Amino acid sequence: MIFLGAGASRPFGIKTLKEMGQDIIKMFEQNGHGELAKQLELGLAKYGMTLDFEAAYSIVEGLTNLEDSVKQSGPFTAYIGKDLKDYYKKDLNEMLRSLRKFVWKECTLKKFYENKIVNVYDRLFLSIKRITIQRRTICTKPRASNELLGRSG
Repeated sequence: MIFLGAGASRPFGIKTLKEMGQDIIKMFEQNGHGELAKQLELGLAKYGMTLDFEAAYSIVEGLTNLEDSVKQSGPFTAYIGKDLKDYYKKDLNEMLRSLRKFVWKECTLKKFYENKIVNVYDRLFLSIKRITIQRRTICTKPRASNELLGRSG
């Protein structure tokens, strides 16, 4: 199994979620939601978090359907959110659509990166293949396992 980090696409022109956060704040401001962006930033900062794309999307999506979001999140969220109102719903549906368009645009592969991606991932998978073959060779040598068990050849 291969796990690649959140910045694995950065060399191919796709911003990290954190980098997208700054663009999102500008987008909120341009769409008349600058105050909401400030509130989100302050609320997240209080708990040592930053406003990145994932955080912004999760919060905006939750605010557009507050009741369902609270029910899905559970009793603790219901308790701390008891005074929240659905007043964001109408305005934020458009913001949610804008966020979806934004991530589609930002995460769509740019044509001029195709060869670079193929080259990088070809090298990655060839390296993994070599390591796998080496491990298989080490693990399948009969003498190695017999020696470890103290048996003679």
